[in-house]
Amino acid sequence: MPSAPSPTGPPGSEEALELKRFRCPLLIFNPLSREEAEVAVRHGFRVSVVGREDARAVAEIGRSTGSRAVVHLKVNTGLGRYGAEPEEVPELVQELLTWPGLEVEGLYTHLADSLSRPPRASRRQLEIFEGTLEALEARGLYLPIRHALDSGGLLAFPGSCYDMVRIGNLLYGLDVAGDAREKLDLRDPWALKARLGQVRSVAKGTPVGYGWDFRAPRDMRVAVLPVGYHHGLGLEPVSKTYRFSNILRNTLKRLILRLRLAGVFGVRACNGYVEVCGRPAPIVGRVFMGHALIDVTDIPEAEPGAVATLSVPRSLVNPRLARVYFQGGQALRIRSAAETEPLEVPSMDRAVGG
Repeated sequence: MPSAPSPTGPPGSEEALELKRFRCPLLIFNPLSREEAEVAVRHGFRVSVVGREDARAVAEIGRSTGSRAVVHLKVNTGLGRYGAEPEEVPELVQELLTWPGLEVEGLYTHLADSLSRPPRASRRQLEIFEGTLEALEARGLYLPIRHALDSGGLLAFPGSCYDMVRIGNLLYGLDVAGDAREKLDLRDPWALKARLGQVRSVAKGTPVGYGWDFRAPRDMRVAVLPVGYHHGLGLEPVSKTYRFSNILRNTLKRLILRLRLAGVFGVRACNGYVEVCGRPAPIVGRVFMGHALIDVTDIPEAEPGAVATLSVPRSLVNPRLARVYFQGGQALRIRSAAETEPLEVPSMDRAVGG
């Protein structure tokens, strides 16, 4: 975006309001209702439009507020979701540029198979997008911000970056296309951590947890972890695709879960493992709403207050968990969901998740 670094693209107006405090340009990708568009324009957010009617509504809001609503027009090059048809774009842009209350800043599209290798559909989409830009230039029309690439698209088509790219997965160190690590030094910038609560000795044969699903197969040390399914632990997104690879993956996951429940892998760890003091600790029994039990028998240094690192999909983590921000290994600040501004960390001796 012009004269401002690090633009961000939230899907809706609610997310944009949460991000506003970072003082960077915000482009809302999803089409908005009249009420949502009024909020967006009033706060100076960029808005996506997909045709003449929603552009007209946004322009009216701009005029009524005495400002110019900044919009990016989305082009449907093949994904079949939102967007104006490519052949309509030149005439539409020429018309929108004359409307008071409206500033057409950008043109963009979204790719259908950027994670596939080779991404044949995305290549065709980029050809269509490029043709649309050429048609605009033939009319003497030029929009300052053109964008088409997400994380997978950036890796596959680095020569089609245009004026900005919309990466998300790469920022989180995710190699979603399977070839990123060959080109980039990816690192995961995020982790969920918690401190152990009570650690108790459990005699062989003693049941613990809901339903007494788990009985100690030996004398054990069991620790309480103050994280449960309310926080995202033990939850997994389910893919409802009919691709054979995803059907096979989901089937294998269910099979492994049943084997864990049966104790085939030793301790009946039905919900995986956490890391305590650099070593794996199996989760035993059912995950509670706000707690879980873990086996720390073989980790003698695991005492109350020891830090555990949990493997939880970040998309499933409860947003109300406190966030701790680090730089160069030093904690800079802590922020909870109820706070509108980050707060300085008074001490890292306190137990936090982040």
